[in-house]
Amino acid sequence: MRFLVCQALLLLLISPGLGWAQRGAVPADIPELETSGRIALQQIDQLIGAQSWDAAVDEILRLADTSGDRLIQIDLDPNTTESLQRWVPVRDYLNDRLVRWGLAAPEVLSRYRQRIDSLAAAAVEAAATQKDLGQADRAVREFLASSYGDAALRLQADLAIDRGWAQRGRDALVRIDSRLQATGVGENPVAMVPAVAWNPLLVRYPEGVAAIAEQVSRDDRGLSFGSYRGTALPLPELAARLPYCSVLQGDIPRAERELELVGTMFESFADSPAEQTVRRAIAAAKVESTASDAGVRFAEFPIWTTPLHRIDRDPTLDSVGGSSGAAGSRRSSYFPAVWNGRVFVHDVNRIVGFDLRTGAGWPIEDSNSAVFDTGQPPEEILPPAALPASGWPRFTLNVVGDRMVARLGPAVTGWLPVMRKPPGSASSVAVFDLDGEGRLLDAYPKSLDAEELGDYEIEAPPLLVGDRIFCGITRRAGSLYTSRVLCIDLRSGQRLWISPELAVGPMPNQPPANRVSHATVAYREGMLFYHANLGTVSAIDAQTGKIRWLVRYERGSANDNPYRDEPFVDDRDLSPVLLDAELAIVAAADCDRLFALDSATGQTLWTSGPELAEDVECLLGTTATHVIASGDRLYWIDKFTGRVDAVFAGGSTSLAAGGSSQPRTAGRGAIAGNRIYWPTDDAILVFDAVLADTDTRLAVRMVDRIDLLPSDLRGGNLLIRDGYLILASPDRLAVFDSREFKVATIAPGSPIGETLKHE
Repeated sequence: MRFLVCQALLLLLISPGLGWAQRGAVPADIPELETSGRIALQQIDQLIGAQSWDAAVDEILRLADTSGDRLIQIDLDPNTTESLQRWVPVRDYLNDRLVRWGLAAPEVLSRYRQRIDSLAAAAVEAAATQKDLGQADRAVREFLASSYGDAALRLQADLAIDRGWAQRGRDALVRIDSRLQATGVGENPVAMVPAVAWNPLLVRYPEGVAAIAEQVSRDDRGLSFGSYRGTALPLPELAARLPYCSVLQGDIPRAERELELVGTMFESFADSPAEQTVRRAIAAAKVESTASDAGVRFAEFPIWTTPLHRIDRDPTLDSVGGSSGAAGSRRSSYFPAVWNGRVFVHDVNRIVGFDLRTGAGWPIEDSNSAVFDTGQPPEEILPPAALPASGWPRFTLNVVGDRMVARLGPAVTGWLPVMRKPPGSASSVAVFDLDGEGRLLDAYPKSLDAEELGDYEIEAPPLLVGDRIFCGITRRAGSLYTSRVLCIDLRSGQRLWISPELAVGPMPNQPPANRVSHATVAYREGMLFYHANLGTVSAIDAQTGKIRWLVRYERGSANDNPYRDEPFVDDRDLSPVLLDAELAIVAAADCDRLFALDSATGQTLWTSGPELAEDVECLLGTTATHVIASGDRLYWIDKFTGRVDAVFAGGSTSLAAGGSSQPRTAGRGAIAGNRIYWPTDDAILVFDAVLADTDTRLAVRMVDRIDLLPSDLRGGNLLIRDGYLILASPDRLAVFDSREFKVATIAPGSPIGETLKHE
């Protein structure tokens, strides 16, 4: 009888994972588990069924040693569809299976721990002695299923928190015990169930803390992927770290909600040293906070402006050309950056700098000077005007500390085969020392290695983190594109690692044309997040370049929508993964919906409805409850469900994304404090970021308007820094200064568009 029960549990445990692994299509030429590894997993299943415990453990250890970094597709969450599929490293998969085998076939886990516990204990002790987060990470990855897995997770959390990496600490803590997360209830304790943070429940049901405490305290639930089970660590102490993480993240309301939940869950927590420590941290954070609900109003006229190179599109060729003076695209190609009272713009073939207050040139006051001049005429940087171009050039800069990073070379990232003359990469990385008056650092500009990466192009200005530079790179071979992430050393410019291929595929609906794209790497707390609009999103270890998870989404195109002026594949290349606490929010150019993943595991948290926000080009940021997204319209999207709660402005039909909205966006907006600044062709509209909660609906509140026509300006991309509003239109840079004022608001119940009524 015991044998039959064990077999039944193992079918529940193993078969779904392998089933998905066999059914899911490989998203790219990723290092997926090979056929021999799949056979080994089936053999492990058979050995456990035959109660050959030691032989099963031998095979588990062998597979982890030989194929641990390869990827395998795991179960989809029960509330999602096949449109999102997740791959994880085989070692993580085996650790998760071992924890579940501890319930279905405890002898397997017992024999495994007899073999591995001494190594696990030594690894955890070494990481603790040296206070090395990297070693703690390795201990978790290699020994999660050991008797010391919970201790490794606690050490990982504490070292991350000591470093100020609050979300990394939270991600480790919630894996120690399922009661530290809002885990779904499964049919049996072996089942894999979705899990989210406490916070969405606490936000949605602020008066129901007791009910939430009862729900999350149940011990008869399944486990989320990668969780430990059976910890003997003091749970109240572990739980107290969660509100402390929220304090580190600056989210005091969340910290207070979590503190209340911990106190409700654990009676012994009341008046304990842990509770007092958290309360002191919350009180200190409140004192230090200087955030104000008062708005800042920007002047109606700029304090100075300067011309930029005009980039126009020939609509008959769908190409990008030079400054012909003809009516061009409504998009601006320029995205300013600010450092120490100066604003910088990559103006096609030059990088120019200006004093924010006066507009004087920098480092030389002459307005015609430049921080750096490539020496190339603009027509050599822009896509050839005589040939079609898919996409629009973007000239962006990254400034970190006193370093500025730029991408140099032609804007094309995917050359038509006939255009690649001579062969090899045409793009390069440049790093400037702003403290040294913009001096170009030694070893730069740095081109891609001609022998191994000569057919790749750099996607966008690299991301600088510490002494490492990260950038997405793309290769085009015929109609197929391949994306990877590259890491180079800041000082030497030498390559440190290159990721496996993250995606391989065609660009949907792309005509024969030079491709101009701008995929940007996102970073947080030792992890990189990247999508190149090729069907996948990846999380990559910033230290090693190894894939931590990869999610494939169903690709699509908006070309069939008659209400769209342009395919959105050209529009969303300015949307890197948006990170907000647990959320990794994705707006991919080749997908007709937005979706949110758990940043630590890749688990699907929500997807928006198809075509509901297909015009979204930019993810501007988040509030406590919403994602602010901008396209032809401005969207408030519930960040816990993906539901669209409010839109400005509406279209002329009732169809999703139907009709033309007026006004329409003219560039990337900005969020500052509790205000959203949204550029249109003739004005910058200012909205309260928090929706008004009326009796019948959540309403948009417009609080100010800056008219651009009197200044002979048009809309473009916005940046707000140091009390200045910076507008980069298609042919001009303008800077507005600010003055304090009482917040202007639309009277309650008034339709948007009425005259503003100032207090």
